[in-house]
Amino acid sequence: MLVEAGIDVVDLGPSLVPDEGDHAYLIRAFTSLSERDRLEEAFYGSDAWRDGPRARVLDPIDSYQTVVLDVREAVVEGLRTAG
Repeated sequence: MLVEAGIDVVDLGPSLVPDEGDHAYLIRAFTSLSERDRLEEAFYGSDAWRDGPRARVLDPIDSYQTVVLDVREAVVEGLRTAG
């Protein structure tokens, strides 16, 4: 759904640290913070998300962290191909 909404999903998957249980990561790339705001607002405010998988996705999440990095496109591509 994120990709269909125009969000660049670079990589996602489970944590590789054995003691972290069901931890996972999602790496997304945006050209700017304003693009991030616009795309997230459109996606998370959409009926497709709210009336669709929202509850199933969010209910098992106890906590989450957001980290925003400013990196070159080559770094994003490296993450994309490494995953």
